[in-house]
Amino acid sequence: MENVPGLLRRGRSFAQRERRNLAHVAWALWLAVPVAGTVVVAIWTWWRARPVRVATSAETIAAHRAYLAALAPPADLLPAGPVSPDPMRSP
Repeated sequence: MENVPGLLRRGRSFAQRERRNLAHVAWALWLAVPVAGTVVVAIWTWWRARPVRVATSAETIAAHRAYLAALAPPADLLPAGPVSPDPMRSP
């Protein structure tokens, strides 16, 4: 009976063998948690640091036209009469 491998011997239950085998890799399970957390944070940081998408020509032209339109208000919206250069003085 001395030549029989350890897993085939009688006397230990399956649960006892599993506990013994799990104890051999417990360090790996403890190490896996911080490693997995580091990997998740690294992927999240990479994802957030990606460059912004470059605007197309049509988007750029439309934004420039909107900017120019905002610079020149229509004449009917301008105040009537002369405007005092000093806002503290009343006309």
